[in-house]
Amino acid sequence: MAPLRALYLHLFQMLLVRALFVLGNITSSNNGNRERLAVACNIVPTLLQLLDHFGSQYTRLVDAESAAGAGDGGEDGMAEGGGEGKFDSGEGKAGEVGVPPSVAATQRREVEELLVKLVRVIANIGINPVVGSRLAVTPGIDRLVDCLGMSTVFICVVCRVSVCARVRV
Repeated sequence: MAPLRALYLHLFQMLLVRALFVLGNITSSNNGNRERLAVACNIVPTLLQLLDHFGSQYTRLVDAESAAGAGDGGEDGMAEGGGEGKFDSGEGKAGEVGVPPSVAATQRREVEELLVKLVRVIANIGINPVVGSRLAVTPGIDRLVDCLGMSTVFICVVCRVSVCARVRV
């Protein structure tokens, strides 16, 4: 059952990346879509929950990858430990003994891709003046600032400028 669960989680994450890509496109240049998503569909709490969830997972994966590279993983390069994030992916978590560093790196890149798409959607809906002001005072928006500090995800200056310019924090 564990391999099936891992496959399900991977497929869900891939589908989520595609959905966020579409949401990013429909909110990139249409103010009506921004307001509909944020106000009528009340998507902001869901986006912030996803940001918290995958932000925590990303932090844990980066920590596990660093531990695997810098730790005394022995000949096979394995590292012990792993963070205590809010996300529990079950079998094959990065940072567990027996999970190759290449798996941790792949998982990190996948979560990184998802976070970039997610931040893009949040930044796009924040362009709307009404939505942007509400977004700035929404509980949980501080996680977005935390994501900006994750240099490996948001090393791209364009992404930082986009978020800072669009979300009126």
